[in-house]
Amino acid sequence: QDTLLGYAIDGFPLYGPLEGSREEVDARLDPCNGRDLPDGSYRYHVRTLGQVDGAAEPRPRRNTSSVSPSGVRTDARADVLASTGWNYV
Repeated sequence: QDTLLGYAIDGFPLYGPLEGSREEVDARLDPCNGRDLPDGSYRYHVRTLGQVDGAAEPRPRRNTSSVSPSGVRTDARADVLASTGWNYV
């Protein structure tokens, strides 16, 4: 909650997630996931997965294949990349 993660493009600070359930956090944050503080400042907060969609289930993995500089589609695993001779990680 008090960990500054960075700044949004509009200049307001972005902090870590607030503690609580989705409903509790919804009650504290505005529709932009921000809140006004007693000192008059404003800040955004990230949310945990459980606070976003109500479930802490991991999402399916994304496709990890990539395209090499020559346009050849390869698997992004390190052992395959190492065998190509390219120094990309």
